[in-house]
Amino acid sequence: MGLKLVQVIRRTSQVFAVRALIAHGGGIRSCWLGLIMTLVGTVVVQGAESPQPLLQITSESAAQVIRPTAKQPVRFTLNIPDEPVWSHLNIGQCTVREVTKQRNLPVRITSPKQNTVDYTFEESGFGLVAVCYGPSDGVQRSDTWRHVTQCTKRIVRIVGEARKGESTPKDPGVTAKVGQRFEIVPMISPAVLRPGDDLPIRVFVDYEKAISASVVAYAPDGSKHETTTDSVGAANIPIKRPGLWLIRHERVVDRVRIVAELVFEVEGTTQAEENRP
Repeated sequence: MGLKLVQVIRRTSQVFAVRALIAHGGGIRSCWLGLIMTLVGTVVVQGAESPQPLLQITSESAAQVIRPTAKQPVRFTLNIPDEPVWSHLNIGQCTVREVTKQRNLPVRITSPKQNTVDYTFEESGFGLVAVCYGPSDGVQRSDTWRHVTQCTKRIVRIVGEARKGESTPKDPGVTAKVGQRFEIVPMISPAVLRPGDDLPIRVFVDYEKAISASVVAYAPDGSKHETTTDSVGAANIPIKRPGLWLIRHERVVDRVRIVAELVFEVEGTTQAEENRP
């Protein structure tokens, strides 16, 4: 459902609410009816406006992948309606971290219509994919990384055989910065999060702490939690549900929309349930 349709639904519900008040003389019953109609419109808007991650991970058959499998190729696709192909963008960063290594992927454009970059995770555990991009007018510059406008990080659990002697998969230092111009850094690994926990984060804009920055966390069910960073650029995100979470900071600088994004999955059981004998 597009934003225009969402706005129509919202306006329609409000119109019906006003008409109900007029038709029934503004009594208590009509007030309740108007309130219900307005709430219905609001609920629809909240669910419909939940964004999709800027970076999609898919299989070779184009199916969405939440947990990649080690030794099996996947594709990274940018979720950009207006600029769907990599060759139309300034790619300032495309980095993959695994448990034992970090690679800066050269984005080799082999076709004007290329919209994917292929990659194969080599070992099980956790991985991190970091991508920054911006308008194509920055491609010819020597400092393309300075001209990106949107940065995303996606933390993934990589399925496969556990490394010998390890009972739990390790993560590749996802709490460390990856050097994005706009970056959301988790202060604890999302790998250990369970429903009921809080995730502390820090937000950076132009590599500096972002003070009093608005942050929106979108839960797997489409609900959202809004908060603001403190004097060191930190904020707490309550993790209430299992599934894929998306955290964003957005602002407009010199009439340009910039985005910092963090995407990760939360397991379904609580820590207390896991510790039961």
